[in-house]
Amino acid sequence: MKIKKFNENETPDLSTERADEIVENLTELSSHINQKNEIIDSFINELNNFRSSKKSTNDQIDDSIANLQLIRGSFTDVVDKIDNVVNNMKDYNKSGRKYIY
Repeated sequence: MKIKKFNENETPDLSTERADEIVENLTELSSHINQKNEIIDSFINELNNFRSSKKSTNDQIDDSIANLQLIRGSFTDVVDKIDNVVNNMKDYNKSGRKYIY
């Protein structure tokens, strides 16, 4: 017989169906973000044709390119995090709950 601590509650399990829905929705979201990232890349490429030739100062286009590059990096980070969640949910469905740390 397992003896429980007074504050130890059973954690309910997430249903396989719900985990699959989460995986599907996050996969769609990741795909959507990747498509938007391609648009950001095309804006960066287009604006690079109009970049200021002065190295000491930036204009609006230079600033816009820098901000678009930051957005692209953030999108990439978000997609990586979404992929981690998708992999965790797939592992949860396959192997059940495992404590990572």
